[in-house]
Amino acid sequence: MNIKEFFILLDWFELIGPIYTYPLVSAIGLITNLLIVLVIKSKKNASILFQTNEAKRMFDYIVINSILNALECILRSFTLISECLGYGSLFCSSIMRHMLTPYIKIYVLGFVGEALKTSSVLIMLLFSLERYKLTTEKTFRLLDKLSKTSLKWIIFI
Repeated sequence: MNIKEFFILLDWFELIGPIYTYPLVSAIGLITNLLIVLVIKSKKNASILFQTNEAKRMFDYIVINSILNALECILRSFTLISECLGYGSLFCSSIMRHMLTPYIKIYVLGFVGEALKTSSVLIMLLFSLERYKLTTEKTFRLLDKLSKTSLKWIIFI
């Protein structure tokens, strides 16, 4: 294989790669996150996992984070709608030419996607603080004051 054939192969992977990887990675992420929710919420595991109130709260954080990540995977599976692949726009979705496509890219994929990521990071921060609280004797007044309603507000923001 000479250098010219290598670059042709590289261009081919650049064109074909996203067509297969975006939906595949999104589907794998969606399936694994939904499996996490199903395993934690199953009635068999509930008695084992939720022995204390702190453990229940930690598993609630995990479930909420998995739901947020599953929603993020669903959003990311639609990324190809707003992109043209290849040189000279070889592969463009027919939806790409629609007038609403830039708005979908900006508001739905951009804003909502970033809001989901930020909420996921905040939930993982709360999970880490809860885990730290379990391993040490120190208490966090802020963490103690958080309730399910404030957790919903964090997710909403």
